Amino acid sequence: MGRIRGPWKSIAKACVGLALLSLLFNITLHAELEGDLQTWSFVRKTIGNVLNSGTAWAAIAFYAGWKMAKPWMAFLLGVAAAVATLLIHYLVGSALHIYQAGEVGMNGIWFLAAMVLCGPMGLVGWLAARRGWLSLLARLVVPLGAMMEPFVLGKFDNYPPGRPWAVQYSDVTSGIILIVLGVLAAGYVLWRGPAGPRRRRGRADGGIEKRASESLVS
Repeated sequence: MGRIRGPWKSIAKACVGLALLSLLFNITLHAELEGDLQTWSFVRKTIGNVLNSGTAWAAIAFYAGWKMAKPWMAFLLGVAAAVATLLIHYLVGSALHIYQAGEVGMNGIWFLAAMVLCGPMGLVGWLAARRGWLSLLARLVVPLGAMMEPFVLGKFDNYPPGRPWAVQYSDVTSGIILIVLGVLAAGYVLWRGPAGPRRRRGRADGGIEKRASESLVS
């Protein structure tokens, strides 16, 4: 069996990386539940909130679409990448008893959201990898999402008294981090302009069709 090559390898790495890192920072220690290790709890929750943000998970579908040469492939891979990331996240979490048995079924709403939303996000990623002003707007989708998400989710709202400080300030801090990352990413996109990224042709960029035509000629 050959090795995974081309864009498939990088997409697989992104899916596994987000699935496992977001799972790692979801692990709550017993001491945290008893009110201890609040500084660690703050750091863990802050990083976990960023990794589990809608922006981060949408970026997986965006990245998968970015790597594809055909729009229909971008649509399918956007869905497949998001669903695969969710499956890895919940199945590994269940196997390690981080999540309770049946957690996958209990979170079916996220799988439904992945199937409905991540196909279009894959198409946005495909368009973003092209050149032109429309592609420039596509490249701004994820950064703008990062800037808007903290306000949509009420990260900066007033909390009821008595809420642990680690929970409250991790929400605020993760919201600030998302906004800063969004601003930096948007600034970079605008600085690059509509020229678009430099792409190297690979298997998903017509490599299979090229080899097939060459074999017919020979």
